[in-house]
Amino acid sequence: MLRKMFQNNVPIIGIETSCDETAVAVICGRSILSNEIYSQTKEHEKFGGVVPEVAARAHVTVLTDLFSIAIGKAGIRLRDACAIGVTSGPGLVGGLLVGTMFAKGIAIGSCKPVYPINHLEAHALTVRMFDDRAKFPYLLLLISGGHCQVIIVNGVGKYQMLGATLDDSLGECFDKVARLLGFSYPGGPKIEKAAVGGDPFAFDIPEPLKGSKDCLFSFSGLKTACASIIQRSSLDERQVKDFCASFQRVVADHLCRKILVAVQKSEKFAGLSENKISCCVIAGGVASNAYIRERINFALSSVRYELVVAPSEFCTDNAVMIAWAALERMEAGVAPADSFSVHPRWPIGF
Repeated sequence: MLRKMFQNNVPIIGIETSCDETAVAVICGRSILSNEIYSQTKEHEKFGGVVPEVAARAHVTVLTDLFSIAIGKAGIRLRDACAIGVTSGPGLVGGLLVGTMFAKGIAIGSCKPVYPINHLEAHALTVRMFDDRAKFPYLLLLISGGHCQVIIVNGVGKYQMLGATLDDSLGECFDKVARLLGFSYPGGPKIEKAAVGGDPFAFDIPEPLKGSKDCLFSFSGLKTACASIIQRSSLDERQVKDFCASFQRVVADHLCRKILVAVQKSEKFAGLSENKISCCVIAGGVASNAYIRERINFALSSVRYELVVAPSEFCTDNAVMIAWAALERMEAGVAPADSFSVHPRWPIGF
């Protein structure tokens, strides 16, 4: 299938506006012709997090120009593209509306088909653009600002949920702990940087759901425990480093414990199929954390699973993954949509 895909030497445009990045990309098979991203970090930094209304206005302001820049850098004309992929959920409703209405307008004016893309599916499939080891089926750990899920990816549109977070997402947990430590938004990369050289056992932070034997995650209690430690302590610079290292260790312990349970469960499912699962993909913004990747890789090596991850810049939100998901759906024989709506809450596989 991949060979057929890459022989199709026709560009596809991707548009992403689900949260606080406005992104437009053009791909041609595995070649990235352009990849434009406008980050709204400065707009949201003073609020300590993403404000939906501010995000929607920023998308409106920059999307048209960003689209023109992406098309220009790709060296194509709109009529050269074979399709447009656009995120239609899940995400912030205002941003989703901006992107989908823009894509629909362009599609009508240029007579191009549109593929409404599930943002989570795009994360799930992106690694296949960069690594041939990600063959169906594979295990997926999706860890981002809005989601924490472990899924068996059997094929395009074929997903089997093994578990998800009971409360908050991991990315949201990172950002909340970062705010408690006085770090600016986004907090995840700042915690990772501060943790370098810190003692990961300096603080006794309880691991969530430590004795459970399922694939469910929880981060609400972890946030509460961290808040309690930080609020009753006066952390100096050295202790902040130790706390960040300890926090990352507990997060990694939780993820590794659950991913090994997921491996056992996936082996049972694989027993019903002729295709054996032998690799695990991690995707989403938190997948760019090098410490977490290293810990998960070590855990998976104990059960002879390979860890496969897309390049870090494509773990976070981008439009390349939206264009790629559209290409995957085209190759799988999925028809474009004549009409569609946005879905702020859109579980993968539905």
